[in-house]
Amino acid sequence: MEVVLEIRAKARTKALEELAENLEKKVEQRTEDLRGKIKELENFQKMIVGRELKMIELKQEIKGLKEEFTQKKGRK
Repeated sequence: MEVVLEIRAKARTKALEELAENLEKKVEQRTEDLRGKIKELENFQKMIVGRELKMIELKQEIKGLKEEFTQKKGRK
């Protein structure tokens, strides 16, 4: 009876070890996937921030040109 229990315990231990190893691999893979997504989002954010800064710059340029145009129009 003890031998049977010992065999079952060893088999269950091995199964649990394999399960733990598989879970660890899944965690590593998902972590790597998330790192990739984070990198993608960081790049997207940089692009969007750059675009917004350019929009602010262009709005300021338009405002300056409007003022210049208005001043020239007023002189005529």
